[in-house]
Amino acid sequence: MDILALEGMEFFANHGYYSHEKENGGNYEVDVFLNLDLQKAGLSDDLEDTVNYETIYAIVEEVMNDSKNLIEHIAYQIVEQIALQFTEIESVRVKVTKLLPPLKGKVQKSTVELHRDIQDLKPTDGYWEERAKY
Repeated sequence: MDILALEGMEFFANHGYYSHEKENGGNYEVDVFLNLDLQKAGLSDDLEDTVNYETIYAIVEEVMNDSKNLIEHIAYQIVEQIALQFTEIESVRVKVTKLLPPLKGKVQKSTVELHRDIQDLKPTDGYWEERAKY
């Protein structure tokens, strides 16, 4: 399967479990890897035949702009939103990295990475439509 990726998206955001993390904010990096068939776009050279990565960036930006407690939740929200918008994607890998997490010792980054088959996340009973409201 082919891969379309956006790597190294950088955000300053107010995520964190503790109030000082939400108040002070921090730097984050997000990577998204989409598994899908890119043959049609490769042959046609037409944006309509692929996933526009501007839309992927917009999804990530929207999730990052809404304060969350856990980077696990951030990653899952990104996966959910991608699943809602794109039927042609077979699976997705999302990596969310919190740079210089505020810990007692020196730590460069904390990372969560999710791998999901989109087919397993497709709407079947209205659940995903309700989730999209959050």
